[in-house]
Amino acid sequence: MGERPRMTRVYKMLRSDAMRLDEDVAQMRGIMSKAGRAVTGGLDIRTDAEVVKFPDRYMDERGKAMWEKVVTLLDKSSKVAA
Repeated sequence: MGERPRMTRVYKMLRSDAMRLDEDVAQMRGIMSKAGRAVTGGLDIRTDAEVVKFPDRYMDERGKAMWEKVVTLLDKSSKVAA
């Protein structure tokens, strides 16, 4: 029996000028698709894109608690320094 296919998440951050964003996202997805075919021997892999624009920011739920702790510590630190 062959090995079971594995699924994984790959995060790539793309910074782009707002005027080129859609074009750059499409290009990045094309590059990732081509890389996927190279790695899998021709199997086309799915990609998706989540676009986050300023002033919003990307937040992975797994890091939310740590981020909140860092922000709290920074806030306390700035109050002590003031």
